[in-house]
Amino acid sequence: NNHFSFSGPTSLGKSFIMEAFIKYLIFEHNFTENMVILVPTRALINQVTNKMKEELLDVTGGNFNNIKYKVLSHPVIPRLLEDSKARYIFVFTPERLISYLSKNDNPKVDYMFIDEAHKMVSNKDSRGPLFYHAILQAERKSVKLFFASPNVPNVDVFLQLFEKSTEETMAVKESPVAQNRYFLDVYNHKLTMFSDLGKDYSEAINAEYHGFDFNQWLYKLGEGDKNIIYCNSTKDTIDYAISFAQLLPDKNNDQIDELIELIKEHVHRDYYLIDCLKKGVGYHFGRLPQRVRERIEVLFSEKIIDYLFCTSTLLEGVNLPAKNIFILNNAIGLTKFTDIDFWNLAGRAGRLTKELSGNIICTKIIDKRNRWDNPTKDLEVVRSKEIKKIQPYVIKGQKKFYANIGRSLEGKDFTRKT
Repeated sequence: NNHFSFSGPTSLGKSFIMEAFIKYLIFEHNFTENMVILVPTRALINQVTNKMKEELLDVTGGNFNNIKYKVLSHPVIPRLLEDSKARYIFVFTPERLISYLSKNDNPKVDYMFIDEAHKMVSNKDSRGPLFYHAILQAERKSVKLFFASPNVPNVDVFLQLFEKSTEETMAVKESPVAQNRYFLDVYNHKLTMFSDLGKDYSEAINAEYHGFDFNQWLYKLGEGDKNIIYCNSTKDTIDYAISFAQLLPDKNNDQIDELIELIKEHVHRDYYLIDCLKKGVGYHFGRLPQRVRERIEVLFSEKIIDYLFCTSTLLEGVNLPAKNIFILNNAIGLTKFTDIDFWNLAGRAGRLTKELSGNIICTKIIDKRNRWDNPTKDLEVVRSKEIKKIQPYVIKGQKKFYANIGRSLEGKDFTRKT
């Protein structure tokens, strides 16, 4: 097809599908077309770029001379790489795509793969309009569009936005791994398991564990496995990581020691993260230096780091599956999770070829910063697994969207009335 839109659970392997299709196009079309992989944030650029280079090396037997493609992540092609016979796979954010398309002498782009496409129509993402504008500029240059998104039931919405026929879609609902869902209420000493049969199974925690705080529960449930702990804010992420790391013995690992030296050189010799890493604990958020964040991702993927405390940066598509996902807060910032946000994060519990199952453990701890205040209401998205259809303002016109466009054209202030 000349365009397509598909979605599936986070653990499905959407990136694998896109990479396989790109390799198919390269050989099917005899190395003649340029492609873009569009990602929502800079955090994803290096990960996707390195993975694409690995894929190309794999299909060429480790010799780039056998293939004419170059993988670039900057909108300006270096003069050393300019070659009339060369073809390119670009990995861009929306800003970089707009910059690239603004120069008419740049090589034509034939195919574009939009990863995390739901970010384009998120009503709470301030970068959504920029994402949409970048894709629109590409569509006007006759670029073929392919959308990938997590857990979106009405995937035709992305094709509607660009006036494409909506038959070329697929929405996969079933996860390839079993995902067990729990609510651990440390405060009230209660554990609830959610069943696909629509029933909750709750029981009181044995009295011998009533004295356990969250750190003790994390160690008991997560020992020997990879664990992601979602904390929402940067402060909580650092505080909880430091608190937990104090309970563990030193890991004594050469690769961790190399990262510690990097941090001492480029951040600070006494930075909090150093003491955490010594114990096999890391944390991950957007403002960490990129080199440090990437090394943490690698060490966690290789199970050298066992516990990773994080903010919502993992919602941006960073590929870090784990056996257990502990979710300490049901919000991003001050805004509660949408269905898609929650399952995009929770879907990292388990990954095909890694584990047959994963555990999603929503956890209420004795801490006023912890959000699961109303389990009956807050846990409904966990209980039902139902994900609502996306309704972007640009199609539905909610909240006076069209009225405000008119006001903008007339130079008037926007109305906030709904």
